Amino acid sequence: MPLQFSHDDPATPESAVQARQLMEDQQWYADHAQELHERFAGLFVAVAEREPFAAATREAAYTMAKQHK
Repeated sequence: MPLQFSHDDPATPESAVQARQLMEDQQWYADHAQELHERFAGLFVAVAEREPFAAATREAAYTMAKQHK
């Protein structure tokens, strides 16, 4: 099932770029799920610009991915 986004604020060029990057990263994750599972078993993985960031907690993985951008 494809992701659906709903937001009340008008779209901006920046939000369109962010949404596109999010969708690309989600697709990259889906395309590499088996490899990521094998490589990072037991860890949380966040993806930013097609680069995986793994950590013991979801928050730590997310923080690392955000710092990458």
